[in-house]
Amino acid sequence: MTHRFLLISAVLPLSLALITGCTGGQPDAAPPHDGPGPDAQADSPADAQPGAADDGAWRAEVLLDTGSKLSGVAVGDLLPEVPGNEIVTVGTDRKMRLIWRSGEECHHEVIATLPGEMIQVDVGDVDPDRPGDEIMAVGVTSGGEDDPGAKGAAVYVRREGDAWKAVTVFEDTALLHGVCIQSSGVWVTGYSNQIHLLGRQDAGPWPAHSAPLPGPGRSIAPTAGGVTVACKDGSVVDVSLSGVLGPVPMLRDKRDVGRARIAAVADTDVLAADDDGTLTLLTTGADGRPERAVLHKGPDKLRGAVLADLDTTSPGLEAATAGYDGTLRAFTFANEEWREAIVARDTDRFHHLTSGVLPGWDGMVLIGVNYSGKVTVAGKAQ
Repeated sequence: MTHRFLLISAVLPLSLALITGCTGGQPDAAPPHDGPGPDAQADSPADAQPGAADDGAWRAEVLLDTGSKLSGVAVGDLLPEVPGNEIVTVGTDRKMRLIWRSGEECHHEVIATLPGEMIQVDVGDVDPDRPGDEIMAVGVTSGGEDDPGAKGAAVYVRREGDAWKAVTVFEDTALLHGVCIQSSGVWVTGYSNQIHLLGRQDAGPWPAHSAPLPGPGRSIAPTAGGVTVACKDGSVVDVSLSGVLGPVPMLRDKRDVGRARIAAVADTDVLAADDDGTLTLLTTGADGRPERAVLHKGPDKLRGAVLADLDTTSPGLEAATAGYDGTLRAFTFANEEWREAIVARDTDRFHHLTSGVLPGWDGMVLIGVNYSGKVTVAGKAQ
């Protein structure tokens, strides 16, 4: 996806359609599993919050309000017997929540209580011999991410029969902050200034092939040849996989502020969300030279980066971000311009944003989580 960039940002007239959130407790139909046992807790159904979206073209829903800060969110097929994908979240209360739709109703359950605070989570086919996807969460071995001397942990969560099992499969010397599941393995990164490619094994710690980074790794996105990493020192680093050398890092871009979240398409387009409120699209021009386009610049930290086909009526991909101002924004490229639309607002800070296909929604949607514990879903009216 190569564009000529003329940046004109326009915030359009606003309105929001808010939908009823998930029900608490057990679903009307038989649940797909029995849950994790005595640690499971029921969350409160979501209350509709004040919000806004551009002239009704976007539909937004506060799917769940947990009442506790949520740090990470991911989407995948975790319940093969239930049509469509499910949502998984992690946060400061160390509880991993699964959200799914059965018919017209949405349900949720705590499927694991984790050993420490988890920061990000991903869903993918870690074990091809098991039906459905599995979960990998990263954070700390115990306590919270800001605790002195906190060590990093990668926790593998899989379904076994009617229950879920969580196992710490890798530990690092410092907080682990980013995770990405690929066919090559599970990539994790964090504040030890390294990126690790984990290889799955049935027992014991998973083996890791590691490479240095110029700063603490905070977010990972898949590319055609490996992954790209957002680093706190301001670097964006591409990491390719060599059969002889293992992970090989190469600097793609550098700023003087921390990069917080990252998204990528193939090896050509990378979207970086930064600590100073800048959202930058990094591309390669026709002459092979790197190009930058600033899609958004605001005063608040950004904590979301998405590149996806969010609007099937518009050619190409759309970009999206969310951040500490409590606003979820989407960007569409048309007539040689990037146009900005406010998708949803909240009274608290967003901490992470992802995209996926969910039952009950048309096409690709955005899923964001925030400090107040809400799970917000937003999609373009098709």
